[in-house]
Amino acid sequence: IYELEYWISDTAGNESEHAVYTYKIDTHEPQNLEICLEGSKMKEDISPTIQYDRFYQSAVSGSARADFGVSGKSYIKLMLTDETGISANSNGWKESDEFVINPCERGCIYMLAEDMAGNQAILKTQGIVVDNQAPVGEYGGKFIHIQTEANENNFYKDDVKVSLSADDL
Repeated sequence: IYELEYWISDTAGNESEHAVYTYKIDTHEPQNLEICLEGSKMKEDISPTIQYDRFYQSAVSGSARADFGVSGKSYIKLMLTDETGISANSNGWKESDEFVINPCERGCIYMLAEDMAGNQAILKTQGIVVDNQAPVGEYGGKFIHIQTEANENNFYKDDVKVSLSADDL
């Protein structure tokens, strides 16, 4: 914060009243962005893909915070998404510093922090999966697919080719 005091005088020695103008300058983006899930700090993910590292069976809650510096906090916005490359101009941001991830949801959390001067910073976490449903066979069918026919006595005399498949969140 800078303060400028100014006045004008002429060559005859006349002087205007003194005035003061305050300049508030903050050129630094918010620092120390942090997202905690169930009280534990999440890892930042700078990779161009999503690296899933947290798995839960029931809803989980979390919070977000940042240090906003001289100008103070304007807002924190959050987004859970399975997309990468999210920017401040992307759709889907929700203004809040608390969140809940419900069953059958997954993705990484993006955090957008903006200070009162308009400086912005973005954080992307590693991925989270909240899944309360057991895996099922591919397309609702069986997990194991035997590709070799058994003989009439239900025996195999050669190698049996087996493939496994499943659908899950």
